[in-house]
Amino acid sequence: MYFDEYGNEKSASGTAFFLRTSAGKLYLVSNRHVFDASYSDPRKKNWALRKVVAAGYCDGNLLPFDFSFSPPQILFPKNEKEDVAAVDLSNVRIDGALPGSVVPIEESYLAADADFSEVDISDIVAFPVYHGASNQPVMRTGWVASDPSQNFIGHGLSGDARRIAIEGFSWGGYSGSPVFTLDRGLQSGAGITYGGGFRGSKMIGVNAGHIKVADGSGAHAGLSYLIKSSVLIELLS
Repeated sequence: MYFDEYGNEKSASGTAFFLRTSAGKLYLVSNRHVFDASYSDPRKKNWALRKVVAAGYCDGNLLPFDFSFSPPQILFPKNEKEDVAAVDLSNVRIDGALPGSVVPIEESYLAADADFSEVDISDIVAFPVYHGASNQPVMRTGWVASDPSQNFIGHGLSGDARRIAIEGFSWGGYSGSPVFTLDRGLQSGAGITYGGGFRGSKMIGVNAGHIKVADGSGAHAGLSYLIKSSVLIELLS
């Protein structure tokens, strides 16, 4: 929730998730365009972030939180085209205790630069999103559509941000969702021998938007894109 230059209350929405670093610090992560109103609209440069209201379901229970900032401690990447943001919750007043049932994503689960050599085009991905006013998550799926070793360049996007394209549907409210690869192969264990290799699930990035067709109609091209998780690792180091 924001105050504009005239003192009027405004709002923006998206998906967010809790992330805990290896040092034990807790962050709320989403896209920069969710926490910074002027990021996608320079006319909103004088809008001031007032608070973040987060709500969602966990174990079947609705969990609402209000995060109050004085002043906000939000981290953004040095490269402004990398559309992610992390709210430092160390000194944030939370209205509504953080339940023990909420388990943050651990930093060790994020794919580092070296891990992307094991991510291939056509690998299946899944991303939980919140859509509409129900605050109930929906798990969407898709697959990796661009070479993970290269920075994806799509219609309206430049090549100097660490992005991957995914064949998956992203729409309003999906901004900021964590994107995961699924387990691939069989894991050897008691009574199981498999020589094809195994790659465990990793969080590979943060969903940041979708690609529009180039004919000016604004229609969804069927491709979405994420900002690589290595950007988050770098941001929180």
